[in-house]
Amino acid sequence: MSQTQAMTLATNLPPAKIPQGDEAQVIIPSALELTLEQEQRLMKHAKTRFDELSNELGRTNYESPGFLGLPVRDLQRNCASHFGKRHLAHQIFAQQMEWRAWVLGGLYKESNVHLPISTRAVGQQIARANKSFFGTSPFFSVSGLSQDDEDFAKDVNAYARLQLDTLGGISASLQSAVELAFVQGETAVKTTRVKLTSYFESYRVIALDPAGQPIVAEDGDYIYKTDLFVEEEVPVVDASGLQVPDEHGNPQMQATGRMVLKRDLKTLQPASMDFKSVKINLAQILTDRVEARPIYFLDFLCPLNAPDVQSADCVVHLYDSQVIQMADKYLRDSWGDAPPDDQLERISALVHRVLPGSGEANTSLAGRNRPDQGEVTDQGTGRDRNEPLIGLAEVWLWFDPFGDGVQRSIMVLMDQTGRLPIHYDYTANLTEDGLRPIDVMRINPVVGRWHGQGNIERNYALQNQADLLLNRALFAESRAARVDFWNPANTIEGDANPNLALNWGATYRLKNNKTAADTLSSVYLTNIKSTNLRNLLELILQMSQAMSAVSNVNDGAMAGLDTQKLATGIKNLERSGEEMFGQWLSHLQPDVEKILRRALKCLLSNLAKVGEAGKLMRFFDRPTNRMVEIDPYRMRDLDLDIVLDLTTYKSQAILQQAQLGFTIMQTYLQVIAAPPEEAEKKLGPLMQQILQALEFKNAKELCSPIARPLALPPGTPSGQPMGQPAARPSAGVPAPESQPVI
Repeated sequence: MSQTQAMTLATNLPPAKIPQGDEAQVIIPSALELTLEQEQRLMKHAKTRFDELSNELGRTNYESPGFLGLPVRDLQRNCASHFGKRHLAHQIFAQQMEWRAWVLGGLYKESNVHLPISTRAVGQQIARANKSFFGTSPFFSVSGLSQDDEDFAKDVNAYARLQLDTLGGISASLQSAVELAFVQGETAVKTTRVKLTSYFESYRVIALDPAGQPIVAEDGDYIYKTDLFVEEEVPVVDASGLQVPDEHGNPQMQATGRMVLKRDLKTLQPASMDFKSVKINLAQILTDRVEARPIYFLDFLCPLNAPDVQSADCVVHLYDSQVIQMADKYLRDSWGDAPPDDQLERISALVHRVLPGSGEANTSLAGRNRPDQGEVTDQGTGRDRNEPLIGLAEVWLWFDPFGDGVQRSIMVLMDQTGRLPIHYDYTANLTEDGLRPIDVMRINPVVGRWHGQGNIERNYALQNQADLLLNRALFAESRAARVDFWNPANTIEGDANPNLALNWGATYRLKNNKTAADTLSSVYLTNIKSTNLRNLLELILQMSQAMSAVSNVNDGAMAGLDTQKLATGIKNLERSGEEMFGQWLSHLQPDVEKILRRALKCLLSNLAKVGEAGKLMRFFDRPTNRMVEIDPYRMRDLDLDIVLDLTTYKSQAILQQAQLGFTIMQTYLQVIAAPPEEAEKKLGPLMQQILQALEFKNAKELCSPIARPLALPPGTPSGQPMGQPAARPSAGVPAPESQPVI
């Protein structure tokens, strides 16, 4: 096998510097500077809490390599734990019920048929919730909290929709989180910035100085032949050094006569430069987006009695990383501005100390083989195992590292054995808002706890009863409900084999004077109570459908419900189902909005950093067919809110309410004979609400006021200019109003 990239890098790098004396052992330093004794206390506490949470939640039962391949053998001792219940929920939702014969035994050892009641009900609940939240595109909007921010917020709204939804695909990740919440009861979602860069060499026509060396601009890139230079402009200042505004309040600008690179508006045009095709090293950003992805439930640890993730004393996220990827990430993101010698020293310390990586027993469970998905190989073929992996543990703690009585919010990055302090820092230095980058989406929340209860678990008692009734009926009507009496001594074959077993479909020769009735007889167990079992099964199905809130006509027919044969009964079930389902939407909506707000903060924080370099963000907004230009520098003082535009059921409720209000107001205005202008003023907002509920994107434009000619004062004849007196009729000639109509 060829040497891996990580091993090649370790071979070519200088030897790693070993910390001496009381120096801290951390590989990647930060603003949180500790002594060796303080670091040891921190690492001991992090490892202790990690182990305690693994035991409390039941993760230790899943840590042995290959455990997930033996669920039926070891599931019984785990099913009462937090993770055990969620593992069972996934098994039931996937209709993998082999474990029942081992865990429950009894009838399931003889007949283990499964009715997909929970899978069908929860599957439709997931589909309805996702349609309610993400049924239209875009499914969220960004608005300013103050009037001054509103216009700029529209541009930010277009940018956020482009980056988060169109390019980032956040709706797909959130839909997965909703699905897991219905199955498990809760799902942890981590919001991070993901950047993937490809390094390569290529020929480009760039500017060279007289010595033949490439000219590098202020933004760190080369000057290409396609780049433009423009005249530099600076603000006009008065004698006191203050900028002079124009009539619109913007700074007055004046030309300096110097030419600068249009790309960054900082690099002065060189006096002499020659363009040539040169082979240069380039980097192309393949992915730079904000992601909000669910965490595999076995790789997220939080105390069960914690009210929320932020106030919990310890939260752990476990994941894997290739050693070479870690080196590239920190070299690019953290050490890119460091001197070359410093970069080599830090990369050498990182690579040498984390190699050879982690064994399977110390890696995340999300990355291990999942036999239920067909991943059963032990050789690692077909998987990304070429580069050594290291199992990492992000431990987010409230801890007092200095012993001064003040607890601080800290993140510790270590390997899963707790022996390597790879990195630690204050949480405020790692996230935009100083909070842990993890949110929990849940349904049926447990009061005073961060987790919830899944609908698979809530429905399991009825599911189990229905399966028992079905299996009892099938068992009674199968061969197992018949007892055979067999005497092999009456057959010629029985002489050669006194223990001859009855083989169905075989031919046996009877001895003389022996009959088939003497040799084989069967007794049938006919007391199977099929009708009673069916009635009980229908009762169970009815209760399950009533709890699910997503019953349809076919479900009612299976359960023998007469109510779904009548229009009034169908309407009643639909109304009650919407009321019950609205409760789950109310559980999920704040969590979805919270995750979107966090993703927006992360996105705009990165955009603000771009603004510090003086760059403008320009893009084409397809829904509005306009070119949008954003000054990222304005992000610093912008106060924004994000709104989840619920579709389907909320739109239906808004539509019914607006239609009723429109009819009432229309009748009222007709009774009082209101003029058209007043009717437009009163009914316009209601009509706009109706069109928005019907998903008209241009509802505001359709309901905009209609331009009308100015109203004439009373007594002004038609065609008479305003401001001029009306002409008096001649003597003896009647006024126009009194002339007879011919």
